[in-house]
Amino acid sequence: MFKTVVTAIALVFGMSTAMADDLVRIGSTKGTGNYQHAASIAKKLTELGIQAAPAPHNDQSDYTKKVNDGELELAQGNLIELTMAYYAEMHHTGKPPQNNLRMVGKSICLFTGYIVGVDSGINTYADLKGKKIGSGWNGRPTLEALNRSFLRNGNLTWDDINKVPVTGIVESWKLYKQDLVDATIAALGAGSMKPVNAAKPSKVLPFDTSSEDIVNKTFGSEFRGYEMVRVKPGKWEPMVREEMDVMCVPYMIYTHVNADEKRIYEIAKALAKAEFDAPFMSTFDKNKVATTKNGIPFHPGALKAYKELGLIKE
Repeated sequence: MFKTVVTAIALVFGMSTAMADDLVRIGSTKGTGNYQHAASIAKKLTELGIQAAPAPHNDQSDYTKKVNDGELELAQGNLIELTMAYYAEMHHTGKPPQNNLRMVGKSICLFTGYIVGVDSGINTYADLKGKKIGSGWNGRPTLEALNRSFLRNGNLTWDDINKVPVTGIVESWKLYKQDLVDATIAALGAGSMKPVNAAKPSKVLPFDTSSEDIVNKTFGSEFRGYEMVRVKPGKWEPMVREEMDVMCVPYMIYTHVNADEKRIYEIAKALAKAEFDAPFMSTFDKNKVATTKNGIPFHPGALKAYKELGLIKE
């Protein structure tokens, strides 16, 4: 069934069935910024001569384990899930570390934060006290942790808000449009946010970055390698209505330790010369693909490519 679905996606990307047999399947989620990122990477690799297509799953943890177990060749996604799986931390505590994972390269900085209604009267994260916020996240602990970090920026905890059970991001957007939650997490610049803003005119809440202590408290111990980034209003994201600081979620591309070295070498070299026009991919920097902050080793194929290109010094 999985192969049939991925082959169908490959055909949508304009590939023949024969080409689909040699397809690089890129683990992704469904209908989110994560999928949009996977589709963008797949399209670019295909343009550069490496046939690729997204392989949608319910959650990043699902396809990350498949990569670790050698059942999926390539994946992309946020840094925290990859890091926690590799080191068996947070929701992976007590499980075997997924230390077959290897880095291929850094991709974009996905900007995120809470959005609220423009007329909600909510202007800071501290203003969320007593408001309705999606919680639970039904087996998606990285999303639970991300929401928890947002609340910390306003010196709040789950005990300070009215928790509304949600199963995932798409459901949280649906509840938000129906005014059943007052704020929801957003993938800024992603096409999936356009119908949300159209249904309910929204604004992004600025993070408080007035002191290093506040920023460190926001990230906590889970989000190492994350940072706050200053953004300005523009067509890239209409919900950014003033200059502000938002959270950067580093998106990484990764593989299995025993993935074919030549294939990963070719993928890494393609990434190192890739350029994207889409606003969603505007933070991709081909000169920084060899930059990582979580201590997970590079795959030998990627390491060879980046050393040849001078992106990693001997």
